[in-house]
Amino acid sequence: MKLVFLDMKEIREKEALHLELQEKLMLPDYYGKNLDALHDVLTEGKPALFLIFENCSCADDGMQSYLEQVKTLCGDIADSNPLFLYKFFL
Repeated sequence: MKLVFLDMKEIREKEALHLELQEKLMLPDYYGKNLDALHDVLTEGKPALFLIFENCSCADDGMQSYLEQVKTLCGDIADSNPLFLYKFFL
């Protein structure tokens, strides 16, 4: 299982989050850098993956709202892939 840490203290915008995900997950250049594209790559082949979002309380209000959408997306993916785990830490 691949373990990926994302420090939200360092990530201030959703574009930066997607760039970090692209780098850490080694996603292809054509990755669309949005939630639909993230869903597609995380459900394709059902990878064994544990995403850990740290320092979520450091995100500003706009990013907090986006993180809630990411959390919902992760929950949907986890429901269909028992090898996908995620955790959001304040």
